[in-house]
Amino acid sequence: MDSKWIPDITINNKSITAFELSFLSSIRPELFSKNFTSFNRTAVQLLFSNHTFVAYFLEKLPRIPIFNEMSMIKTVVLSCMFVVAFIGNTATLVQMYRMRRRKSTINLLLLHLAIADLLVTFFCIVSEAVWASTIQWFAGNFMCKLVKFLQVFGLYLSTYIIVIIALDRCLAILDPMSRNRAPRRVRTMITVAWIMAGFFSTPQVIIFKVERGPFPEDFFQCVTYGTYSQPWQEQLYSCLSVGFMFIIPLVAMVSAYMLIFHTIAKKSRDFQRGASDMLSRGPVRGQLFRKAKVKSLRMTAVIVVAFIVCWTPYFVILILHTFSSNKLDEKSSLWIFFFGMANSMINPLIYRAFQISKNRKRKR
Repeated sequence: MDSKWIPDITINNKSITAFELSFLSSIRPELFSKNFTSFNRTAVQLLFSNHTFVAYFLEKLPRIPIFNEMSMIKTVVLSCMFVVAFIGNTATLVQMYRMRRRKSTINLLLLHLAIADLLVTFFCIVSEAVWASTIQWFAGNFMCKLVKFLQVFGLYLSTYIIVIIALDRCLAILDPMSRNRAPRRVRTMITVAWIMAGFFSTPQVIIFKVERGPFPEDFFQCVTYGTYSQPWQEQLYSCLSVGFMFIIPLVAMVSAYMLIFHTIAKKSRDFQRGASDMLSRGPVRGQLFRKAKVKSLRMTAVIVVAFIVCWTPYFVILILHTFSSNKLDEKSSLWIFFFGMANSMINPLIYRAFQISKNRKRKR
């Protein structure tokens, strides 16, 4: 959608942005683009009773957004991402379900990560691909609220499962003797992750609704117009959401892996120095590294890195957009959006790559 068709309309001295920013207000990435000022159709009709003047000013109003090159790019790219993400996450889901008897905590976490990524696949990638092709919202007010809730719910859940993966690996290294408690601990954390994702997504149901666009023709969008009475309210919600969806999880992930690498490095140094106490506890050290399962540790570390690489640009731009009048151009914002969405496509590919590597080593 070309940014020139995204107007700001002034009604009763209040600015209406026809389309808003990000998952928190509108998932559409072109909202990073610069907005333009236009006339208020209703005000024009009230001020000019002469039909000639009405017709003249209506001609000057912006026309409804149309399907263009950017819409095509977005639809095609998201459709391709959907195919890869759906096949990859479904395959991972089936594989983890078949391996459920092994009682492995990492397998359970990968299963829930696949579920979360499938939610993102359907309610972020698919819904945005359809929305890009239809341009306006046709699904009604209930679906507007439901889709916006599930979009953010999937993102929160995927993020929190990755955090749990990092914490699980960290606890496996720091306390290798707690192996028997690990399954119950992980199930509890997963339950908390689902509850927190639902709790933090609930505001979406309140702030979103279907509104008629400021065009001569009927044009409806799922937006947050009228929810915030002051700019600081939207800024506060955006900051809190970024904090709970990205910054706090990021700190938890990085801290967990710093502890992991510090512990492994310390144990390795002690062993190399030939300390008598470490030699006497050789079996414990062996258990430590068996519990860590270095291969799964590497895989989960790559998953965390993928999350950071994919989502950092998006959330940085979101914060800048929230507090700055300078907007990123539409093409750049679109590719940053694709980069973030790619995370749910990359996760199953990471798992599959490590599985292939593992199988090849077995054959040797």
